[in-house]
Amino acid sequence: MRLTPAGLAKLRAAAPDHVREARRLVVDALTPQQLAALGEASRVVLRGIDPEAAARFEGGPQSVTPAGA
Repeated sequence: MRLTPAGLAKLRAAAPDHVREARRLVVDALTPQQLAALGEASRVVLRGIDPEAAARFEGGPQSVTPAGA
């Protein structure tokens, strides 16, 4: 699979709005404890899907602070 230059340009153009909306809907809506639980659940699911990819995230939770926290 290849991403064309035009496709890459569209991806880059959409990324800031996508990240902003994902943060608003997920990160900012959850407490720090809920984010930690979501991270752990996500790692469990990823281990089942792709153990090699999961191993890259075994260093612990990523630091994400909800807005206003």
